[in-house]
Amino acid sequence: EDKCGVCEGDNSHCRTVKLTLTKTPKKTGMLKMFDIPAGARHILIEENVTSPHIIAVKNQVTGNFLLNAKSEEAKSKVFIENGLVWEYSLDTDKESLKTIGPLYEGIVVLVIPQEDEAKISLTYKYIIHEDLLPEITNNNVLLTELDTYEWALKSWSQCSKLCGGGIQYTKYGCRGKNNNRLVHRNFCEPSKKPKPIRKRCNLHEWVVEEWSPCSKTCGKLGYQTRVVQCTQSLLNGTARAVHAKHCGEDRPELRRACNSTVCPAQWRTGAWSQCSVSCGEGIQQRQVVCKASDNTISHCGGDKPDTILICTLNPCP
Repeated sequence: EDKCGVCEGDNSHCRTVKLTLTKTPKKTGMLKMFDIPAGARHILIEENVTSPHIIAVKNQVTGNFLLNAKSEEAKSKVFIENGLVWEYSLDTDKESLKTIGPLYEGIVVLVIPQEDEAKISLTYKYIIHEDLLPEITNNNVLLTELDTYEWALKSWSQCSKLCGGGIQYTKYGCRGKNNNRLVHRNFCEPSKKPKPIRKRCNLHEWVVEEWSPCSKTCGKLGYQTRVVQCTQSLLNGTARAVHAKHCGEDRPELRRACNSTVCPAQWRTGAWSQCSVSCGEGIQQRQVVCKASDNTISHCGGDKPDTILICTLNPCP
């Protein structure tokens, strides 16, 4: 099983919760610090700074003490309570209590004051399945595994103006990487939340499409065209086409010349003449000249097309 008890699990549903509380006992009797819920595992409770006070723990359901019902009983030990093995340490200057868990019933952590006006600072940390996670308060810091949740763009804010150009900002939500579902923002680290991005909205602007292919490969007659539209940005992030008058006079060009390089010279052939005889074997002729794109005589590469062709008619009588 994984850290939160899921058989063959991958820890993707495990959550780590950590809380630090500092209090000053101002009256006799035990002082409640915090609760830890049923289902918690890998529990660690420890002092942050040395104090004269004593930690006590009791069952949330029965009210029976698991540890230090009386301060004079406090000493380091390993013991079994509520079906779990607990390790309580006083060997250092700071008290600590830990168990692998899981808690079958919630516990209450208290302090037995030993001196007036002496502060007590405790930190607890535990792992729990997300379905058993208690409601998170502002005092809690939820330490989820860093690769489990992330900040993601949720939506854009409403535009600050209905027309004429306004501003809108990105709104981020916390989502699970495994399923992309949005969850409470406390699942993500506040320090890693992206800064809002702002953009203009409800604007009128020209939108152009790509140029079409050129109509000619060379010469002076080639041209390209494209679609140009005046659009208005809408609140939902999309745009719609509107009348060109809303976008002003600086309309992008719709048509332009292209491939205006001089075309290479080419052989040009005339029509074949009639056969030189009315019967038997004769010849046909045609004109073949090399001309540039401006129709002037030029020099062509390659073989010159035939100018004479043998023609054969019916035998003469």
